[in-house]
Amino acid sequence: MSTGASSGASSGARHGLGVLAGVIATPLVGAGLVVGFERLEEYRRQFVRFASTTSPGLVAGAILAVTAAVIAVLVASRLSPLASLIPGAVFTAYGLVWLLKPIWASDQVPDLPDRYRFSVMTMSVYGIPFLVGMVLLAGSLLPSRWRSRTPAAAGTRLPAGPPPPGTPGGPPPHAAMPGAPSPMYGREQQQPYGRGPSPPPPPYGQPPGPAAGPSQSPGASPGPGGIPTPRPAQAPPPPQAPPPAKPSQGSQPPSDDEPGEWTRMYGGDDLKDGGGSR
Repeated sequence: MSTGASSGASSGARHGLGVLAGVIATPLVGAGLVVGFERLEEYRRQFVRFASTTSPGLVAGAILAVTAAVIAVLVASRLSPLASLIPGAVFTAYGLVWLLKPIWASDQVPDLPDRYRFSVMTMSVYGIPFLVGMVLLAGSLLPSRWRSRTPAAAGTRLPAGPPPPGTPGGPPPHAAMPGAPSPMYGREQQQPYGRGPSPPPPPYGQPPGPAAGPSQSPGASPGPGGIPTPRPAQAPPPPQAPPPAKPSQGSQPPSDDEPGEWTRMYGGDDLKDGGGSR
């Protein structure tokens, strides 16, 4: 209830300020157009007499620029649409009178100095007030200008929290979000839907073995109830004793039956026979 009342009060104050701005801006825009066109007319007369100076042209440009800035403020979205609706309606009606009944409108021009009276009639015949009024009316008809700005929408703030993953101040893209349960050490996370990691391919030349199930290891057999029962571990084979080393020829002692080197060189057989005969 309080939010709606405050929104209505702010909307009423906004439109009230818009009405005040429109009432003040209407004579300002009209005076700027009259004085600006009077300076332009003076610049034209000097140009025709070949005695042109830049001062009337610069003054006219500055006055018309200020007038255009006031019109831009009136059609801005921050102000109420009434700020541009009021002067727009006034200038549009004035321009229509000059377009429909120019003789009657010229007789209704107030008593002004000759140069300003001529300026009013010149810009009115050319339709300048009608053009300005249509611009102001078009700016007032925008739907976005009639919507009131609620305090909740104007001051909405995002909830404080960690930045999303992947941003400069946030966690890595594959990191767990804060508050999520972390997996226990020593256990692999099982996928709820889908199969586990496939075994590596067999070596080249070896036939592929039977694929193991997602939750059954190659060495386990299904037990009662579908629960895999691991097989008992087999004892490793006993280590084999190394073969006995063969003695080298150089390490064998000389035999008494075989003759020595001197016997082979100098006829050991004759010596043996001679010794036997003796």
